[in-house]
Parts: sequence; structure tokens; C-alpha cells
Amino acid sequence: MNWLEIAVILMVGASFGSFASLLIWRLPRELPWVSEHSHCTACAHSLGVKDLFPVFSWAFSGGKCRYCAAPVSWRYPALEVFTAVLFLGIFYQFGITLEAGCLSLLSVGFLVMFLVDLEHYILPDEMQWAVFVLGGALNYIRGFAWTDMLGGALLGLFVGAGLQNGYRYLKKRDGMGTGDVKLLAVAGFLLGVSSFPVYLISAGLLGVVTAIIWRLLGRGAVFPFGPALVLSLWWLLFFSNDSTQLISLLSKYSMQ
Repeated sequence: MNWLEIAVILMVGASFGSFASLLIWRLPRELPWVSEHSHCTACAHSLGVKDLFPVFSWAFSGGKCRYCAAPVSWRYPALEVFTAVLFLGIFYQFGITLEAGCLSLLSVGFLVMFLVDLEHYILPDEMQWAVFVLGGALNYIRGFAWTDMLGGALLGLFVGAGLQNGYRYLKKRDGMGTGDVKLLAVAGFLLGVSSFPVYLISAGLLGVVTAIIWRLLGRGAVFPFGPALVLSLWWLLFFSNDSTQLISLLSKYSMQ
């Protein structure tokens, strides 16, 4: 890539990072995220172009609203920078291709779901549908068989519903949300039947790590499982060719 391409990718990535921040704020609060103009969450003043330029607007305003001086969280520029770097890494790895474009947009959806579930225990349906459609486009580009994808969706739905209802039957309380069940179906559609078993194993291991960290932080026994599902799906979509090696690695550790 030349310097112009790098600059454009970084700028587009930062812009999508800003859009991700908007979705993270509005979706769990059931606020309109298309028709409503961006505004300060403290004073409700509409934001202009000077206030919406990724990273720089936050830096030049000293991390405060220009109208009411309310502090603006550092998370906004941090997510913009992270998304920009992520976009650059994707396009560096896959080139200026439709595959890279799909993976970049999928990453935005994954970031939104990851952070929303981490804070609100919600996996928004809007993002589930977006990931479903973008993942279908990615698999079309990669030449995946539709029969394997549909079979994976049914398998994911069956496994998710089984885990949800089985836990409820044994423990007499909910242990997996409906959003997690939907995401398992979406993951099955994106990965297909053949890669779904390794997805379950890797997501389960990440779930255990999440539970341990959650308790160490004093957040209680109930933890969001969505982040583990999202990270595992993101990994396998990016490194689909390494699924066999990952299965062998996990099998080796399970036998020790």
C-alpha cells in the first residue's frame, strides 16, 4: 500500500470507530441511530463538523464539549484509533479487496456487540443481522457452500437452544441469554458445520477466562458470555485456514 491508501484507510477506519461509539451508546438505550443528529449527551446541543472529526475534535477541545464544557470520555478517541489501526491491519493482510472490506465492516459489528454486551448484557438484534448479512457476503466471496452455511446455522441454533433450556432445567434459572443463542446460530451460518465444533471449544475456553476475570474484578458470578462468542467468531473468520491446526492444538491440551 502507498501512503495515500494508508491515510485513506486510517481515516475511514477512524470514522467507523466514531460510528461504532454512536451505536454503543444508542442501541442499548433504544435510541434512533440513523434519523437523530449527533448531540452532546450532557447538554443535548447538536454537534457540527468541527465536533465530529475523529480523534482530532476530542484532542482540540481538550476532551470537553465545546458548548457546555462537560468532559467527553477518552473511550471515544481510543475506539476511533483502535478501529483505524484494525482497518489498516486488515487491508495490509488481505489487500485492497472486497474480502478486506467485509472483514473490516464485520469488525465494527463485533466491536459494538462486544462492548455493548460487556456493559449491558445485550447483543443487539441490529448488529446480529448486520453480521449475518456481512458474513454471508464474505462467505460468498470466499466461495463457501450455502448448504454448509445453512447446516451450520441450524446446528448453532440447536446447540444454543439446547444449552439455554438445559441450564434452565437443571439450575431453575437462566444461564444463557436469547441473544447468545441467536449469535450461535449466526456463527454457525458464518463458519459452517465443519468449523463449528472448534468454535464451541474456543468460545467455551474464552468464556471460562472471562468468568475468572469477572470474579477477580469483583463483578459477581453472573458474567456476559457474548464477548467470548464474539472474539472466537472474529478469530476463526480471520484465520479460517488455521482451523485444523487449532483443533489439533485444543485436542492435544484436552488429552494432557
